[in-house]
Amino acid sequence: MKENEELTLFTMHRLYVAGDRIMVSVQWFLFLISLTLASWYDTWAESMVIGLSSAILCTVLYVSMPGGRVTRVTQGLSLMVFSALLIHQSHGMLEFHFSIFVLLAFLLYYRDWLPIIAAAGLIAVHHFTFNYLQEAGSGVFIFENRTGLSIVLLHAAFVVFESLLLIYMALQAKKEGVQAEEVSLVVSKLAIHDGVIDLTQRETHSNSSLAVSLNNYMDAVYNAIDEAKRGGLELNSSLSKTAEITQQASINAQHQQVGTSQLASAIEEMNCSFHEVSGNAQQAAEFAQSAKNQTIEGDRILRQTIESITSLAAKVSDTNQLIIGLEKDSRQIGHVVDLISGIADQTNLLALNAAIEAARAGDAGRGFAVVADEVRSLASNTQRSTAEIQKMISQLQSRSLEASTAMAESQKQAETGRSQVVNTGEILEDIGRSIKVISDMNTQIASSTDEQSAVASEISKNVSSINELSMQVEGAVSEASERTRVLTQISRRLADQVERFRT
Repeated sequence: MKENEELTLFTMHRLYVAGDRIMVSVQWFLFLISLTLASWYDTWAESMVIGLSSAILCTVLYVSMPGGRVTRVTQGLSLMVFSALLIHQSHGMLEFHFSIFVLLAFLLYYRDWLPIIAAAGLIAVHHFTFNYLQEAGSGVFIFENRTGLSIVLLHAAFVVFESLLLIYMALQAKKEGVQAEEVSLVVSKLAIHDGVIDLTQRETHSNSSLAVSLNNYMDAVYNAIDEAKRGGLELNSSLSKTAEITQQASINAQHQQVGTSQLASAIEEMNCSFHEVSGNAQQAAEFAQSAKNQTIEGDRILRQTIESITSLAAKVSDTNQLIIGLEKDSRQIGHVVDLISGIADQTNLLALNAAIEAARAGDAGRGFAVVADEVRSLASNTQRSTAEIQKMISQLQSRSLEASTAMAESQKQAETGRSQVVNTGEILEDIGRSIKVISDMNTQIASSTDEQSAVASEISKNVSSINELSMQVEGAVSEASERTRVLTQISRRLADQVERFRT
């Protein structure tokens, strides 16, 4: 409330009341001077009747009508009455004529032209009247030595000149005072009440250009603050949504980073599997080459067997020994066939593993799956062929045993054995061709696996790059989230400050 009182302190009425208080003090001071002069020429009666009455009248009006225009006019008239009284009491001393100009200047405090013109009119009438009475010898005084109309007119000219200038100054000062009062009223509307600045209040009775401009300025401030309020609400809403979006983006970036890390691990594992498959395929190719060599060796042995069987007819006496050798050779062939069967089983297992890895590789391993399936099919055929060979060898061994006990049928059995050995040679040739195909396929599998491993390595590098970018994105999103949080705090503080203005 103290701030509000200071803001609304200046009003024209308060100025008038303060002027009345000052003028009443001057009246009583002049009365004291009058009492002092009364002893010069024994003018106690004039001092008590005129001086005291004037001072009392001004005091009564100040108490009953403070700030009223009647009070102001009466104050001006009373000052001129005291000037006339002091001039009379001093028997017209020139120095006391100065009081007229001094006291007229005091009235400028009111910033009102009427008290000035009333006081000037009264002192002019006083000069003309008292000049006439002094010349008539009535016992009143206006001039000390020389009287006359010319002296009165000279004094009047100075009074009129000063009065006109004071009236002009009073009019200008009143304009400034009214303007200051209106501005004070406008500013008083901006006083802070309970921490709130009310921008809706206006001084609708303002006439001065400054007050009107200030009202216009307040309108502009009102519009700006109102727009700032709406903008602050929109900004706060947008920042809230942005905070939610950045938070969700941060969560998504974290999930993406976890996903890419898992994907990188899976690709690394797949790459290791590719290397393992490539190694196994290379090893299978080596085994197939070894089987091929053994097949060639078996074919050579079979050819020797054929030659032996061919010469069996001519060497019946050595049939028993040859049959024993044939039995040994048959067992060796059985071992070879067992080895081939084992190789076929391993090839089938490798092809099955390759098909599984191809299925895990998805579209990139589709061609590899077809090749693995063909390899598995060839391995199955090899198993069937070795089974048939094993069966034939068993038959050969059985017949060899029978030949050892039935020499009479040796010729026939030898021919039969020769035929079977020829068939076995053909089967071995088929096995050799199949093993060659398996070897070529294993080589292709190893080559394809190496290529897929290279692709997987490239994918792993790309995934690592994506993972790094995801980390950078997460960092950027975290920074954006922090900046959004700071902006939200600033927006809230701004909103709190703007809320202090009532619109």
